[in-house]
Amino acid sequence: MLMASLFPAIIGSHFPGALYLSQTLKFKAPALVGESLEARLTVERSSGSRVTFQTLCCRADSGRVLVEGAALAIMPRQLTQGAEAAAAEAAAAAARAAAAAAAAAAARGKA
Repeated sequence: MLMASLFPAIIGSHFPGALYLSQTLKFKAPALVGESLEARLTVERSSGSRVTFQTLCCRADSGRVLVEGAALAIMPRQLTQGAEAAAAEAAAAAARAAAAAAAAAAARGKA
């Protein structure tokens, strides 16, 4: 069960203020005493402030998967607001680029 505690610790240390809601795990093989392990979290999907992560715990030397599953967390408001602001800025930049391209095309047509 110690491997199961890695995932909330990683999320909590990388995203201070995150709320860890749930996890599902499938234990595929045991970890042996003295073995080096590697924990991996990958964002599987996000909706607003809710993020679902794919979770893996592997042997560091061979990469053999020992535990796999999923975790659900609510990200702090400042993180989700930052993502929303970045998306809005990207959309605005795309709109400006499209307007500039349309103006350039219109100018070429008049020349």
